[in-house]
Amino acid sequence: ARLAAAPVAPWRGILPQLFARLAHHDEFVRSQVLNLVCRLGEFYAQDVIYSLVAASEPQTLESVRQSIVGHSSTLLTKLEWFVTE
Repeated sequence: ARLAAAPVAPWRGILPQLFARLAHHDEFVRSQVLNLVCRLGEFYAQDVIYSLVAASEPQTLESVRQSIVGHSSTLLTKLEWFVTE
């Protein structure tokens, strides 16, 4: 609960590390990181999308897209637009 209330700006500088944690073996850790990345995407969508596309393989993009579906439709729309351009 404390992470959900934390400001997102300080996390902006470590987006690549956050994406690496999306593959964490613990479901709780993965869900917390995904929630944080989605919150970051609400304020810094271009940073999240750039980090995601620059560091990911196509199957990873699809996996993250599926995870984002229920969390942030705005971020998902921007991600899909970016990937198709």
